[in-house]
Amino acid sequence: MAHEEQRDQVIWACRELARLGLTAGTAGNVSVRIPESNLIAASPSSVRYETMRVEDVCVVDVDSGDLIEGERNPTSELLMHLAVHRARPDDVGAVIHAHCVQVTALSLLGRDIPPIMDEQVAILGGEVRLCPHSLPGSQALADAVVEHLGDRRAVMLAHHGMLGVGRDAVQAITVCHMTERLAQIMLAVIPHGEPSVIPAEVQELERIYYDIQVRRKVGRRTSS
Repeated sequence: MAHEEQRDQVIWACRELARLGLTAGTAGNVSVRIPESNLIAASPSSVRYETMRVEDVCVVDVDSGDLIEGERNPTSELLMHLAVHRARPDDVGAVIHAHCVQVTALSLLGRDIPPIMDEQVAILGGEVRLCPHSLPGSQALADAVVEHLGDRRAVMLAHHGMLGVGRDAVQAITVCHMTERLAQIMLAVIPHGEPSVIPAEVQELERIYYDIQVRRKVGRRTSS
């Protein structure tokens, strides 16, 4: 079967989301870029993670959005995945949308996550912005997510969890897990006052480290 490695990564990431409590049922979705191509492997719609098989995972063309391989429908949030892969072809090899409890709760308060921890800047790129609510699965949501994600690795979706990206599925899972913990910390602090942020000069140094990591390009085929 073609692209079995990337399809396996999609299944692993879906099951890891469930294991870590970052989503439930068939909520959330995953896509992994296929190296040296303009294709992604994307989780199918409404297939339980514990029963998902390699042949269930869809292969989709990033430019057209056409289904190239697979018999199931791709995730209903395909437009969001495609928009991020198009916007960040060099440094994003995996995109994960998770329905995290703590992140969603914080989004209901209309709060971003400012730079409150060192690893947040070094790994996520800085603040985690809150993307306003748009209809799930819509192009409006996809465009807003790209705007609010910017060059960082995580963005919160109002009433709708979060989106995390990484060079690969392992890093994208780490981003989602870290964002959920940051949201938990924010929710614990807010009743007692406004959280303090790390010093600006430290943020600048940690952002340099982040920028170096981002420059490591993922494999893809360039247009001829």
